Amino acid sequence: MPERQAEQPETAPKTLFEQQWNQEAERFIDDHKLSKNSRSAYANDISQCRNYMMEHGVTDWPDITPQLMEDFTKDQEIWCSPHTAYRRLAVLDGFFTWIMVETNYKLSKRTEETTKSLRKEGGYLRLKLVPDTVSKEDYSTLIKKTNLRDTALILLLGNGLSPQTLRKLRVGYVTSGELFRAVSLDNKTSTALSDYLQVEREEDLDNPASPLFKRHNRLGDPVGKEALTRGGIWYILNRISAKADIKCTPGRLNKSAKSLHGPLN
Repeated sequence: MPERQAEQPETAPKTLFEQQWNQEAERFIDDHKLSKNSRSAYANDISQCRNYMMEHGVTDWPDITPQLMEDFTKDQEIWCSPHTAYRRLAVLDGFFTWIMVETNYKLSKRTEETTKSLRKEGGYLRLKLVPDTVSKEDYSTLIKKTNLRDTALILLLGNGLSPQTLRKLRVGYVTSGELFRAVSLDNKTSTALSDYLQVEREEDLDNPASPLFKRHNRLGDPVGKEALTRGGIWYILNRISAKADIKCTPGRLNKSAKSLHGPLN
């Protein structure tokens, strides 16, 4: 299953409930006077919840139950980083409060209270969670479960590069040697990057502006010229970790850089 996306233009609402949701989401976002990037993030958070509800048979506000919100939260823990999942709950907490205060839609008070409770629990866990490091054995096992692209991805995470940084990397930054001058990478990572570019990205070697890591569809083919998102990186690592029966996140790999490579990083 590919990473979840809500960045593409949405089709016209098909139900009254969808129309109401979208209208109130827009009013809620407008009321907060957000920057362009924050507006986009809020819209994505709210639409992810709407899509989940529609997939689970919700056709009106009273259908949104506390149990559905708990299930949605668990679903987000699979697809998102802890930070994103927590922010998404915070946005939905505000959105549901807006629905209760600013509209006459019959959203259950228990659902609003559940969302607030889930947000508080998520905030506590996020503050208390200190990811432990990945062992060298588990690191090697993860790499063995991957293709060329994902091997390079995991090795870069293990060298301390964050998903946000990986999302912004371009082919030219690697082929020109700038990446290697900016970050000390071990030989295994350098070789993996070279293999990946020479075998899977040969057609882009003369296109320095092309994203180093592209989004793929469920068949494994690149999706146009789009860069792999942070959510996509989380999804890939989650899939590989599950296959290897190892608990691992990008944060754990980043935290493991020193233990995996000593003073290199």
